[in-house]
Amino acid sequence: MGGTAQIVQYWLKDFPKIIGSLLNPPDPVKCGPLYHIVTPRVKNPNPDKTKTYQKLFPDGYSNNEEAEKDYQGIYKSIESFNQDALNFEPELAVKREASKAYLIPSLEAEALSYDLKFI
Repeated sequence: MGGTAQIVQYWLKDFPKIIGSLLNPPDPVKCGPLYHIVTPRVKNPNPDKTKTYQKLFPDGYSNNEEAEKDYQGIYKSIESFNQDALNFEPELAVKREASKAYLIPSLEAEALSYDLKFI
């Protein structure tokens, strides 16, 4: 129970079905690729050395090229977000402080921090 084969099965076959049922039908299931790293095992002490790893995609893709293209789009979006976070950090720092002031007015924040000193 919970061995490698079962976890791989869950990730590639079962998890997409569970998540897919929660999405709108045209939405692709995005639970991420799985990297199978080839290592010696008791049943196969001399695995094929030409394949050090294999990238496996969850069910729902017609082929690996389609899956790879989809995931590259996801990675590009993440990188774009990270770059924006770095580029706008000084401006966002000012806005974060203003946002904090909206949530807890300064007098209440001071009283709260004073009370916390004695806990």
